[in-house]
Amino acid sequence: MGAVRSEVETLSEAEVRTLQNRLVAEQVEYVYRRSPFYHQKLTGAGLTPDQIRTVDELERLSFTTKSEVRASQERERPLGDILAVERSRVVRVVTTSGTTGRPVYYGYTEQDRASWFEVWGRCFWAHGWRPDKHESFLSVLGMSRLYGGSLFGELAGYLGGLPLPVGGEAGPERILSVLDDFGATILCGTPSYLTYLGRRCADVLGKPARDTSVRLLTVSGEPGGGIPRVRAELEELWGAAVRESLGMLGFVQMWAECERQDGMHYNAPDYCLAQLVDPSTGALVDFVEGAQGELLYSLLQWEAHPQLRYRTGDNVVVTTGWGRCDCGRTGPKVRCVGRSDDMLIVRGVNLYPSAVKDVVTRFQPRTTGAMRIVLDSPAYSFNHPVRIKAEHAANANPETLSELQTELQHAIRQYLGVTSQVELVPAGTLDEPATSGRLATTRKTEWFERTYES
Repeated sequence: MGAVRSEVETLSEAEVRTLQNRLVAEQVEYVYRRSPFYHQKLTGAGLTPDQIRTVDELERLSFTTKSEVRASQERERPLGDILAVERSRVVRVVTTSGTTGRPVYYGYTEQDRASWFEVWGRCFWAHGWRPDKHESFLSVLGMSRLYGGSLFGELAGYLGGLPLPVGGEAGPERILSVLDDFGATILCGTPSYLTYLGRRCADVLGKPARDTSVRLLTVSGEPGGGIPRVRAELEELWGAAVRESLGMLGFVQMWAECERQDGMHYNAPDYCLAQLVDPSTGALVDFVEGAQGELLYSLLQWEAHPQLRYRTGDNVVVTTGWGRCDCGRTGPKVRCVGRSDDMLIVRGVNLYPSAVKDVVTRFQPRTTGAMRIVLDSPAYSFNHPVRIKAEHAANANPETLSELQTELQHAIRQYLGVTSQVELVPAGTLDEPATSGRLATTRKTEWFERTYES
């Protein structure tokens, strides 16, 4: 293997479409026969497999939503009537955190598990993993939640590396001690928690993080990896390259950043049909530079929990369309800008919390970078100034806080087009992982303070 792990990553857009037309037809036939949920979804719409033989014809099928998946599992616990295999064939189960409701479970067959390893392998290959380096790999995602924990240990072995025996729940002292004892070269986690570990390194190990053996940080789980100041701080703290990835629980990370660091490549067109839709209308959007939309996934060659036209809620901007990158890959690249269920509309302007975070981090070290948007009602659309709490630095001069507040409000207006009311609070108030060390084991970043719930 060279710079690219699979030749599929080098196919042209036309070649990918030909491949996906065949795989879509096979997957639709499969779910029609094996998944009660999708059999009903197809027949309820008056559709049979012979009417969906191509990517274009798949549009005849309605979207699948997380609420439908959850309802499926309420009807038939624990894995739901989406399940398309006998339960005895399920060899692995992963789960959501349950922070927004009852946890959703996803099963994997042995084939699904092998596919998971292959696609994650492509992700880490794009990030810079190489077997000849015999990488020592440490994941600080929660071992007891998500798909990140124990499967990552197996993945490291699959790729010819050494998985280190610690997860995020162990706490910073043990994590950093194991990292140093074994000379970890690759560290995987959320940007906020890796920032916290980097800041704690001098206290725990007696040396800065950049003096450890870590050469690569692979980040996911929240949009911070795509925020320039967050990325720059990670690189400065650890003296290591930062690479971002994006995917879906119940599948795998199929977007991965290469050494150009200008977006995440679509690297698994043979396992997932990724499309863009307008989050408001549901209309398809082309993968061309500058386009924005919500990611829509249809899993291909997937057995246990197949999903067709699944609305992820992840909103992205396309940084590069189809075409050959210097790394050899041809898939389009994206950056995640936020989630549909996090987006606010302030006087007609779409506002993502990650964009507010980007502005607040520009004022470091005068701020810590931690922020919350304060919501006084459940309404996502309003005409009053948006309320924001931001942490000032621990050593801030009280006499300069009024000036900082004014500058923040001006910058939010300048860069985001909305009027704000900023409240500065002391460092550590907002309990963000990067400043408090609280382990972020869920994929749901806490952007909001909802006063109407208290």
